[in-house]
Amino acid sequence: MGEVIRVLIIEDEAMIAWSLGDMLRTAGCNVVGIAASVDDALSIAEKEKPEVALIDIRLRGKRDGIEAARLMQQQSGQPAMQIVFLTGQGERETRKQAHMLYPTSYLVKPVIPAEIVRAVRRAAARTGRV
Repeated sequence: MGEVIRVLIIEDEAMIAWSLGDMLRTAGCNVVGIAASVDDALSIAEKEKPEVALIDIRLRGKRDGIEAARLMQQQSGQPAMQIVFLTGQGERETRKQAHMLYPTSYLVKPVIPAEIVRAVRRAAARTGRV
């Protein structure tokens, strides 16, 4: 296998975020950060340059995960960072907004861990860096 996949987790529920982090580390990924807000996500993404962002769409506060993804793509200046949305929100309008950002995957909870790992690996393969 090539380089280790660098993943940023954006999730405002601490227990879920840590569980995702443990699962991805066990699968051989490098979790470069866990962000609970859009501002934290932007800061970590700018510094760490992850290949993949695993993003919950519903975050506390006025801005959501779709906004985080949009801003991170603008910030990076290139579509090299791939997006995997992980959400409990399967509504049509939410999906429509999310798909405008061309995510690699849109996973609706509950999701089995192996499905999350596959989605992250598929996203990383799209970058061409891993």
